Amino acid sequence: MTAALFPMLDAMPYPPRSEAATRLVELAGGKGFAEPDPKRAIERALESRYGSIVIAGSLYLAGAAIEFFDAQRGQ
Repeated sequence: MTAALFPMLDAMPYPPRSEAATRLVELAGGKGFAEPDPKRAIERALESRYGSIVIAGSLYLAGAAIEFFDAQRGQ
């Protein structure tokens, strides 16, 4: 999965549970940052210079992303 996904990424902010965040940053060629908190990872990605972001991972992460964007809509 990483071999197919990483070449398309400019950054990878949030790690899947099966691998350490720092290791995923290494595997992505140093593109990205290790941020274990989903809310902060999304905030950091949105603050970055990138024009678009992809949030991919577990149902836990999807739920955190939905909660984050729902809260943003409510502001």
